Amino acid sequence: MQINFIKVHPEEVRINFPEFYAPQKAFFEINKDYKPIGFFGIKKVSDKVGEISVYFNEQDRKEITKSIAIACLKFPFTLGFSKVLISTELQKMKRFLKKMTKFGVKYLTEHNNMHWFEVNYEF
Repeated sequence: MQINFIKVHPEEVRINFPEFYAPQKAFFEINKDYKPIGFFGIKKVSDKVGEISVYFNEQDRKEITKSIAIACLKFPFTLGFSKVLISTELQKMKRFLKKMTKFGVKYLTEHNNMHWFEVNYEF
């Protein structure tokens, strides 16, 4: 299985996926075996820290595997980040991320029903 991240112009995301768009993010299309399955966004928090968000197309959510999750965790480090932040309010995602400790994911805190994690490149 091949997973690629292809840079996307922010305006394309703003027009087609306004709920995922934020002006300070860089966007990438997530491709599995050359088929687009979603979008990856990263916002620069500081020189070496970024906050990521991921959106998978409804019809492609069955395509999500552990390999895709690991690729999404690793990708920001190829862009020069040394730490990544992830936030979620979804309990399912919280449970999933808590199981990813061997891939550098660490639970930080809960604030206003939002669960925060950090990822350090250790894997």
